[in-house]
Amino acid sequence: MLSVSVQERRPEPPARVQTLLAFEDVAVYFSEEEWALLDELQKDIYKNTMRENYETLLSLGLTNMKPEIIAKIDAGEAPSVRNGSYLEKQGRKNAAGRGSVTIVPHKAPDTF
Repeated sequence: MLSVSVQERRPEPPARVQTLLAFEDVAVYFSEEEWALLDELQKDIYKNTMRENYETLLSLGLTNMKPEIIAKIDAGEAPSVRNGSYLEKQGRKNAAGRGSVTIVPHKAPDTF
């Protein structure tokens, strides 16, 4: 009698593709007009979120330069860009992903 040993083949895990992430990949840009439509709470949330994104990338060693938006936030300036055409030239997204954006000012919920 002939005995054949069959080894079970396990599927190989899919190859992982690792790409580097840049601040520009997670940043949202507002034109001056869009920035003016935000209320103070929305501006604070935006600034905190952009700063957290930058600090996370910095801690992971994925950036070594401070983005202009973060420098403006740190200097107490409005982190807006001059106009939407600047965003398009740079290949960057504004708050709506591209083009113009409609921002509804924040309204506190009605209390009873």
